[in-house]
Amino acid sequence: MTFPDRIKLCSRLGMIGLSLSLLCFLPDIASAQTPADQTETPPGIESPFLWIIESEKPQYLLGTIHVPDKRVLSLHPAIDRVMSEADELYVELNPEDQLSQLKALILPDGQSTSDVLEPEVLARIDTQLSSINANWSHEVLPSFHVWAWPLILPSFMAQQRDPSSPVMDAKLVQLAQERKLAIKSLENPKTQLKEFGALSKEEQNLFLEQTLDDLESQAEKGESSLDQLIDIYLKGDGQELKRLFMEEFETEESNLALNKKVMDAILFKRNELMAKVIADAIEENPKTIHIFAAGTAHFVVGPSVVDLLRKSGLKVSRVTP
Repeated sequence: MTFPDRIKLCSRLGMIGLSLSLLCFLPDIASAQTPADQTETPPGIESPFLWIIESEKPQYLLGTIHVPDKRVLSLHPAIDRVMSEADELYVELNPEDQLSQLKALILPDGQSTSDVLEPEVLARIDTQLSSINANWSHEVLPSFHVWAWPLILPSFMAQQRDPSSPVMDAKLVQLAQERKLAIKSLENPKTQLKEFGALSKEEQNLFLEQTLDDLESQAEKGESSLDQLIDIYLKGDGQELKRLFMEEFETEESNLALNKKVMDAILFKRNELMAKVIADAIEENPKTIHIFAAGTAHFVVGPSVVDLLRKSGLKVSRVTP
């Protein structure tokens, strides 16, 4: 699949790089079109993005995709097995920390979306929102930061696929709660998004315009980069996943500086922090079996968490079912 000249990093990276907890912003998500029930169970994950870290007790890394797709939610037996073995589940943000993430996406009190965006941009946002739910517009949602919209719109689009189902990360949390596992955060909600806030006003607006261009182009052509991404995820093809991102990142020279900042914000700087949290948790509690679950991009797009853990001296290998 080929796309127009502008980068398409965010709509893809957001699905395997940054988990956003937006359900409390979506009081009428169920009124969006829900896919018809399928009479047969769809084919699920062929090869999970699952790694084992050698320690006193086995430790696991699990790559997720932030979509509510039934094929993804039919967890591979290897994932279910390690969930049954584990003592603790780490996700990007545990339920207790998600409210802080949501607050970070919203403008300070007294500011509204119309204060920071031009009317024509607001109209484009409203077109995307109304395609998800006829009752939605920027006026009925919280006043998000400019940089937040490029993250939020693809997340809303993904949730539209099956509004009644959780994303994969939320399902893992549900299973952990049922099995009474401790649930912890890989990230600090106060710092997770700070790199986006550091973008200049011009960069934030360009970031948003690129995302709107991408969504509009896909709608016009009847294409979905998310479908391609899910297919690659189900096959467990890490090399293709990495190639997909790096090819687009490296080919748009005119926006290379912004692309790098976006990649740093969504992936690379967060990879460094995640790797430290993982290494510290294993060192402090080597007899505890941990599962560290995060968007798959964190484990395959380098320098990845896997790369950084290996560099620190840990032996990490992909699990072959």
